[in-house]
Amino acid sequence: MNLLSAATFLILVSEAVVVKKALIVIAPGFEEIEAVTVFRVLKSGTVQPTLVRLEHVTDPMVKGANGLSILTDGELNEDDANGYDLIVLPGGAKGTEEMKKSDRLKRILGSFVQKKKYIGAICLAPAVLKHFNLLLNSILTSYPSIENEMRQQYTYLEKSVVVDKQLITSRGPGTAMEFALKLVELLTGKQNSDTVANNFIFDKRDEISP
Repeated sequence: MNLLSAATFLILVSEAVVVKKALIVIAPGFEEIEAVTVFRVLKSGTVQPTLVRLEHVTDPMVKGANGLSILTDGELNEDDANGYDLIVLPGGAKGTEEMKKSDRLKRILGSFVQKKKYIGAICLAPAVLKHFNLLLNSILTSYPSIENEMRQQYTYLEKSVVVDKQLITSRGPGTAMEFALKLVELLTGKQNSDTVANNFIFDKRDEISP
């Protein structure tokens, strides 16, 4: 009985400390502020972020829209992606177009949709979902320049961050902190997200969902 109780206790403890994991897709021409902010905030929120490059990108060092290069952890992999709770698509004009070329990303996003796992897209990146015909008719936001395009197949809101079930979207570099903190909240709880915000001396807005 004591051994059984001890085993049960260990199982409960191991379940309590399960670390949430997030994939951040780093495509050539990605928006640096968005990618780095999401990475930093997730890490501070005890979420394990992994930076992955697209399958057609051979160099592990990927250059962003403004010349900042980031060393990725590896290549986007369908088997590995199964173990993640969230996938994040940073924006950037070129980065968004590069993501649209990735059949592997399309399959992984489709799998996340089916499994109701979280998908985050900021700035121009929501256009990738439209290109792949995913989560059509969802409520979202984006960078203002693609608002009319997105309104064709989605319900559009002019808000900094919009959460609609498994989809989290945001407008651009200036809303990256709010976006990242909302991701932390969804994965680990509001109290933890508030703690991270306080540590960054950032005032969270009260309403960022429809």
